[in-house]
Amino acid sequence: MDVDELVEEVRRIKLLHHPSKVMAMEHELRALRDQIREKSMFSIKLQEQVTISQMDGQDHSSHSVHAFHVGRMRIKLCRGWFTKAREIYSPSMQVVLAGPDDLV
Repeated sequence: MDVDELVEEVRRIKLLHHPSKVMAMEHELRALRDQIREKSMFSIKLQEQVTISQMDGQDHSSHSVHAFHVGRMRIKLCRGWFTKAREIYSPSMQVVLAGPDDLV
């Protein structure tokens, strides 16, 4: 179920006067909103650490010549003013994203 479906379910249950189910659904909605907020914050932090140098064939300005190629996108890892990438990686490689505390 997505958030909109959960909201509709909560409204329907409220109409049926099931307060315990309403409380459980509201708690679940609150937890989902917290997860969305957390994922959004993580996404913003990740965007600060990654530079997209090419997407769908369009080049974006960047200072490094080294990049990861992921599908139709070329990404470069950044830290502050420095772009960190050592070599061109295989197209079959898997990209693993780590949190900011996991950076070396």
